[in-house]
Amino acid sequence: MQPHKKFAFDVGVTFLASVVTLPLGFVITVALGRYLGAGDLGLYRMTSTIYGIAMLVAAIGIPGAMIFCKPLSIEVPK
Repeated sequence: MQPHKKFAFDVGVTFLASVVTLPLGFVITVALGRYLGAGDLGLYRMTSTIYGIAMLVAAIGIPGAMIFCKPLSIEVPK
């Protein structure tokens, strides 16, 4: 597959995943809000945020570095 076609395909897959996950996340949040109530949903979201920040600090940027360094190792055809 040509590089520009692969890039377009990868961008399309990422966009499609975003289109699916955003509405699904909204529906799940509404369902959790109805099931848990305002106070418990707030506690859940706060705990989820603290966990996300802790994982961000624990990862120390390794996933981003892997994405950045991967293209550097690929030889570009001339």
